[in-house]
Amino acid sequence: MDQRGTVHTSSDEYWRDAERSRAAHLVEDGITDPHDFLVVRRAMEAELEAVERLPFLLRSRINTLSPVGRLPEEVLIHIILILHYIEPSGCRRYTYLHQRRFKILRIIGWIKITHVCRRWRNAALAYPRLWNSRVCSLGPNWMAEMLSRSGTAPVFITLTESMICPDEVADTLSALSQHLKHVQELAISAEEISWGLIGPSLSGETLSLEKCVLSGPVLRCGNELDLALGLFCQHKPRLRHLDMILLPVCWSFLDLPRLTFLQVINHPNKCVRMENSSYREFLDALGRMPMLETLILSHSMPDLPPTATLNSDEYLRTVAIDFPMLQKLRLIDDILACALLLGCMNVPGTATQTVDCSYGDFVQRPINLIFPWVKSRTDISSSIRKLSISDQDPCHSIHVCAFDKYDREDDCHFKTPWDLPIFDLIISHASSDSLSGLEQHLLPELQAWSVIQAMRTESVLPLEDLEVLSLTSVQDWDRIHWLDTFGDLDRVSVLHVANECSKYFCYAFCESGPSDYSQEFRNTETSILFPSLDTLIIEDVLLDFNGYRDYFAKTLLFFLEQRSRLPVRPLRRLKIGDNCGYDRDVLQTYRRIKKIVPSVEWDMCEGFTEEGTSQNGSEDESGEKHLKDEEGNKADSGDDEVNDDDDGVDEDGAEADGDDNVSDEDSSEEENKGYDDELGGTDKVEASVQ
Repeated sequence: MDQRGTVHTSSDEYWRDAERSRAAHLVEDGITDPHDFLVVRRAMEAELEAVERLPFLLRSRINTLSPVGRLPEEVLIHIILILHYIEPSGCRRYTYLHQRRFKILRIIGWIKITHVCRRWRNAALAYPRLWNSRVCSLGPNWMAEMLSRSGTAPVFITLTESMICPDEVADTLSALSQHLKHVQELAISAEEISWGLIGPSLSGETLSLEKCVLSGPVLRCGNELDLALGLFCQHKPRLRHLDMILLPVCWSFLDLPRLTFLQVINHPNKCVRMENSSYREFLDALGRMPMLETLILSHSMPDLPPTATLNSDEYLRTVAIDFPMLQKLRLIDDILACALLLGCMNVPGTATQTVDCSYGDFVQRPINLIFPWVKSRTDISSSIRKLSISDQDPCHSIHVCAFDKYDREDDCHFKTPWDLPIFDLIISHASSDSLSGLEQHLLPELQAWSVIQAMRTESVLPLEDLEVLSLTSVQDWDRIHWLDTFGDLDRVSVLHVANECSKYFCYAFCESGPSDYSQEFRNTETSILFPSLDTLIIEDVLLDFNGYRDYFAKTLLFFLEQRSRLPVRPLRRLKIGDNCGYDRDVLQTYRRIKKIVPSVEWDMCEGFTEEGTSQNGSEDESGEKHLKDEEGNKADSGDDEVNDDDDGVDEDGAEADGDDNVSDEDSSEEENKGYDDELGGTDKVEASVQ
């Protein structure tokens, strides 16, 4: 029944009656001339359009009857937010024609949900925070629409060159400038796009900006430089995070009292950097940032003249710069610039401090410029119990890291240290790009032992309580380097050695006689290296028995036995990494070492038992048989040399096991003497053994 009281038996009858009544209403006055015909036709077409919209209205009513259609608005928004997270909008850039052309594939992602029904679309449009991120990935038209839909909600903008085509740059930057006042986080990375175009779009009000990350190429054009510097001449009262990569910074204009994070990374080559501030202006700018929690400066401090020193009046401050909230400090720059900054800063003792300093003039910028900072760090710590030393590049970089605690059961504590270091220092040569070939040739080689000895000589590295030492070096540490650098460390119980530095370690390991070299850091009571050593870890050492680099493998057993006879703490545990190579004589050496050291962990011998057989059988038995056959062949050929070191009679006078009483090339007296001569001579050690 309709409003007039007419009863309809079906929906078809209802709509037919409605159509007749509407048509009769349109033509009730009749058609008398052609003009009336056109008017009636337009009215009928309007009615037809209205009828065509009816199915959508009816479909919407049907949708409201479903369980999903009855969801509350808050639940529906939450579902859309989940989809917004798992299927975000974005773009992909494809290059073709040998990287000379590209196209961008745009993906609307979660926005497809707004095409399902009117209710879902209205719900999405009514929630501004759905439209305030990833606004640049769909092109300038979508960007303007999404920024408009975001209303007054905080906007998060990330813009990279891969998101836009060259002909879209102007429209994209225009849309950005119109909504800059609502931007809370801004990240722009541009290399080919001129910052002369980007600069004006960022010159408006940024009262809501809290985080800014700008990355670009090193600017060479003066006009672009002025525009880039102008970005930071505006008032940004809420800015807390500033990250600038390969962009010049005008330190004299920076006035950011609420800043908590500052990272400035510049090019290491001074020839392509553009300096625009003095070192004094740089210090004054940092003084205006008292709330800093993280400070990272990489090649971004202004250059200092060659005549500058630590005591130059021009760079001394009457009042130190206080950073009471600083938690992380990382400096990568010239050694004098780092030393000057560290000397005028007051930093909490709990802050993590990493200094990577370089020098290009060893005479005017010696490495001891950084020693006062090292001493300030060690003075506030209880003691150094763990020390890691490594050279990252041969003779060009030394890394020293000290800790006041360690986990005795963790063999990987140096690879992934969880404890905060007392200090983390890297000393390296200046970048090769900034030095001429002659200057690079005149630079002295950086030797790890000379750096450690210099630090100990000036009493900035106290190692009396050291218990764990890790040394990874591609340099050859001679026996005398080991003894003169660490000869007085009586409490070291865990030692980790890797790479070439361990080549002569065995000789120093069992040395007990005097030396003609410096005795400054030599234990005068025992003259034995690491008398309290309990655990030895060896990695990245080639244990090859047949090649020209077999001296370490052939002397390892010899010197372990030598060590066992010295009046020191017996070695309890030996661990050899899996990257130490493999040879058919490994099994035999493993069995012999097991007789000297109670706990031996050799990754290549994990499947072997003490008797040398594998737990899984036949393959290892064949290997053992091969060894016995080889030994028999040696005996038949007339090689009757006997190992004077470990075969025959043991310490208790008992006969050695039959498996070990074999003639072996590495156990003969002549071979040992040959290797002693080759590696620098250990006649005193060998004589004491015999």
